[in-house]
Amino acid sequence: MPVKNKILIIDDNADLRENYRTILESHGFKVIEAENGVEGLQKVKQDTPDLIILDVMMNDLTEGFHVAQTLRSKSTDSEYNEYKNIPIMILSSIHKKYDFHFDRDVGTEWLPVDIFLNKPLEPDVLIKKINEILNPEY
Repeated sequence: MPVKNKILIIDDNADLRENYRTILESHGFKVIEAENGVEGLQKVKQDTPDLIILDVMMNDLTEGFHVAQTLRSKSTDSEYNEYKNIPIMILSSIHKKYDFHFDRDVGTEWLPVDIFLNKPLEPDVLIKKINEILNPEY
């Protein structure tokens, strides 16, 4: 099966990263992993993924939000300017711990991501959402 796209998973849960890797690779995606935001930003520059799957709560409660804001910075001197159009999918369980719901905030300057999904997510839904983002005609 030819490799479709390169996906970077930024999540502090190693078991979850492995589960995502298995699902994505079985559908032909190449997977890169990072266990926190700092490592994730390094991998963006190193491997230039086609899509980023990003957790929110890692080293702190809002680390994923900061990663998204860094990547989508409007600053002309941001070291991430060439990566700002990489689609970002937040996949988080923050809604289970806190009564936050972000659907209407997606695409805002505060939450500059393409889609926000709640964990857990069924594998077929994950693949469908990835395909919708990477192939809008899907």
